[in-house]
This record gives sequence, structure tokens and C-alpha cells, in this order.
Amino acid sequence: MTDIVKAGSVVAIAAADNNTYDYYLFKVSSDGAMTLNEPVVDDYNTAYQKGSLVLKGNFFLRDNLIDMTYKLDNKSAVVYAKTVMAICGDLKQKKRRKNIIYQLLPQQHEEIMAFF
Repeated sequence: MTDIVKAGSVVAIAAADNNTYDYYLFKVSSDGAMTLNEPVVDDYNTAYQKGSLVLKGNFFLRDNLIDMTYKLDNKSAVVYAKTVMAICGDLKQKKRRKNIIYQLLPQQHEEIMAFF
């Protein structure tokens, strides 16, 4: 699946060992999966070894559980490419106060959950 992920893609990342989340939403900024030429530590202080196949980008942080809205975090993140469970397509953008938020539509959520 990571072969078709490109910069700008929104993907669902498996949330291992987390009772609160089934998955995390992630906006890819790298041009697809890449092999690290050197060790990397992202803005979340997670370390990745040289040779790891990863994606770079930003996590969406949950804004409201009920209407499934998210804010795009400005911290740079790295995730292992093999954790991608689904490609979500674009999220609906809304303006709330002065901020842009993103909404995952119920159909998109159902499509993601079908992969679990």
C-alpha cells in the first residue's frame, strides 16, 4: 500500500496498544516511503534507525470525537511505512473560529475500520 502513498496523502496509521484510538490520521509530506540514510529523531522524540522504511508528515489531532473533526499538528513526525492501514482521501475542511479543522466523514471512518 505504501507504494501509492505520496506527498499530500492522508493515511490511517495503526494505533497499537491504545484503548482510546483504533487508528491515527497522518498527512504525508515526504514523497512516499523513504529509507533513512541516517538515524532520525522526530519532534515527538521518537527515534528511528538508519535503514528504516518510513513516511514523514504531520499527525491530525482529534478536535471533537462526536463530529470526527481534527486539527493538523505542526510538529514533524515520522512513522514506519508498514503501519499504514488505509489511504483516506482528502478530509473535508471547515473553518471554526479562526482555525481550519478537518472532518473525517462517517463513510471514510467505515472504510478505514474495514481494514482492522
